[in-house]
Amino acid sequence: MTSFEIDSSEFNLLADRLERAAEGAAFLIRGAVRKTTLDIAKDAKALVPVDTGFLRNSIQTSSAGSNANLAQGIVQARASYSKYVEFGTSRTAPRAFMGPAADRNEAALQQALGQIAGTLGGAL
Repeated sequence: MTSFEIDSSEFNLLADRLERAAEGAAFLIRGAVRKTTLDIAKDAKALVPVDTGFLRNSIQTSSAGSNANLAQGIVQARASYSKYVEFGTSRTAPRAFMGPAADRNEAALQQALGQIAGTLGGAL
């Protein structure tokens, strides 16, 4: 008969570190998404064509649905005609403002997420 023992204390310590790192990562990721959401809205407001200012003032942000497992940022132009400005119509050319604003901020979000991932690697 063969018998052996395994000391799992190191695994328990690792599990604790992973749990704390995950909690910290979720917090940092939500912050990065929120910052990016605000930056996109700021850029969209700077890029949007202005006649009366109604469309610019209708650009809003939210983080509906964000929780420990999901980081969601929403930038929305609430003016009913915003899609016609963004994508154009059969009579008018598109004057995109939301798409370019999102494009401007994509690299910064990716960089922030990369830094968070690097920080997590060092925490373990």
